[in-house]
Amino acid sequence: MHRSTFTSLTLGLALCATAGLSGCWSPGGSRGWVKDAYTYESSSMIPQTVTVKDTRTGETLFSYDIPVGRQLVVRFFADHTPDDAAFPDLMMWDDWEIGTRFGSPSKELAVPPASGRMLEVSVRKSPEMPEAMRAGASTAATPAPGTPAALPPAPIAPPPATGTEPVY
Repeated sequence: MHRSTFTSLTLGLALCATAGLSGCWSPGGSRGWVKDAYTYESSSMIPQTVTVKDTRTGETLFSYDIPVGRQLVVRFFADHTPDDAAFPDLMMWDDWEIGTRFGSPSKELAVPPASGRMLEVSVRKSPEMPEAMRAGASTAATPAPGTPAALPPAPIAPPPATGTEPVY
């Protein structure tokens, strides 16, 4: 292994290990240790929805349509609220720009223990455009030069001859 690659990997692992609650977020989950943390990226061709269900009742506790170009980070903590026997675990989550690898989720939800919850991931109909592109398409914008809508109108043909015009 090249020395700079080894140094980069070592530095990255050191940052992740010292991050505490904040973590290293990458699609596919944590690598090298178990921390019950997940990252889901949503793209135009794979727009994702993440749902957390209570398997004991079938109730949907959380459902989030991840906007295209964003990622959902989710981390579960066991026995965070031991006073609540039905929902003793804590789910921390947040929605960040794709590529964000470090940080602490700021939103939380009490959830059942791991044996009583299920995290489902589904893919919405694609392609799906990013919100910014959908918003831009609804406003009347000036067409770019060279596009058919930007070209001058075609010349109007003269009216047909009526028989009173001079013939040359």
